[in-house]
Amino acid sequence: MGSLAALLLPALLLLTGLGASVGKGGPRPLCPDQAATTGPLQGCSHLLVQKARPCRRHKMPTVTQRRLLSSCRGARSGHPGSFASPAISPKRLRSKRTQPQHQETSDGVPRPSPQMPNGGPEFTFDLRPEARAVRVTIPPGPEVHVRLCHQWALECEEPNSPFDGQEMVSGGHSADLHYEFLLPCLCIEASYLQEDTIRHKKCPFQSWPEAYGPDFWQSAHFADHSQHMQMAMAVTLRCPLTPGATLCQRQGRHAPCEDLPNAAAQESQGLYVLEKVDLHPHLCFKFTFGNSSHVECPHRATPTWNVSLDAQPQQLLLHFSTLAQATFSAAWSQPGLGLGQNGSGTPVYSVSQTEGSSPVTLDLIIPFPRPGACVLVWRSDVQFAWKRRLCPDVSHRRLGLLVLALLALGILSGLGLAFSRRCPLTGKPAWG
Repeated sequence: MGSLAALLLPALLLLTGLGASVGKGGPRPLCPDQAATTGPLQGCSHLLVQKARPCRRHKMPTVTQRRLLSSCRGARSGHPGSFASPAISPKRLRSKRTQPQHQETSDGVPRPSPQMPNGGPEFTFDLRPEARAVRVTIPPGPEVHVRLCHQWALECEEPNSPFDGQEMVSGGHSADLHYEFLLPCLCIEASYLQEDTIRHKKCPFQSWPEAYGPDFWQSAHFADHSQHMQMAMAVTLRCPLTPGATLCQRQGRHAPCEDLPNAAAQESQGLYVLEKVDLHPHLCFKFTFGNSSHVECPHRATPTWNVSLDAQPQQLLLHFSTLAQATFSAAWSQPGLGLGQNGSGTPVYSVSQTEGSSPVTLDLIIPFPRPGACVLVWRSDVQFAWKRRLCPDVSHRRLGLLVLALLALGILSGLGLAFSRRCPLTGKPAWG
């Protein structure tokens, strides 16, 4: 009987198990990790199996299961609560700015960390022009890293030393960031000290007129590349902006620069070029951006030609000295016209040097129209030329004529007096 009971007991247990399975909806397959879970995760696998059974209906673990799995893996790696996915390398994570980590509420909804708010640290600023600094104030909270930078297309570049300093500012405190030039692309950037946190950046000076003032042009670098009859100048700016450029002329180093009509330069990658130009130190580029402008003249000390004049009776003699072949013209300037203009009906007189390359002197004689008039002289074999105004000084001639007239009058008076003394009066006096 004992042997018979031993043989029937397994069969009875099998029938009992099948009946229980049919009553609850049929057999349920075991999850793979239920039978194969070993190692450090074995103590937590039964929780996941209970929540994830049957496996075919729950392909993704719930929020609670992810938290349990995270804690179990953290216990294995020695860093509780965090782990890196094997599909993304830690180097790739550090190479880009990521959103700050969030905590989860009891119902699984993420909430921002109070130590690192979403969007980066908040801050306010005040411009202090007298100190050439920007004062940055951080609200109460964690320590923040702040700096100044110049915004370009892809990145915010650091200023030149020693203005590339970075400050660590505690919550509720302020720091002064000194700048070299107040520029429209100057930005303020703040970030938390933790790695891979969002940076908060403000670029407030784009709409400030002060940012386009003297600092904007003083921060630029101008390099003269002019040669022959081509005027070329390269401009390097601290901001990704492109000013316009036109030709202007001035009579002296500190004199105002008057615009030349239809003389706009072509720009390509920071190089401004204009062809058929008289390369003269007083013929300059005027750079403009918005309502701001700056005059930059060629970086040479001496011109390629010069002129002097000699006023003669009823005519004017002009002496041109040139280092190259050129044609020069002259015309009397009419009152009320600008420096670069002469009247349409005014005769133009020219002289040319067409042979040789050594320095030569050319003479041009033009009639003298009236005292007090001025003459314009320029190089006329180019499209854009510097016109010089010369006003002959004939005051010494007038003074000489006056002296001669006075001298002649004195001589005549002396002769008359001498003649009257030599010839006494004739006749007898009348007596009473």
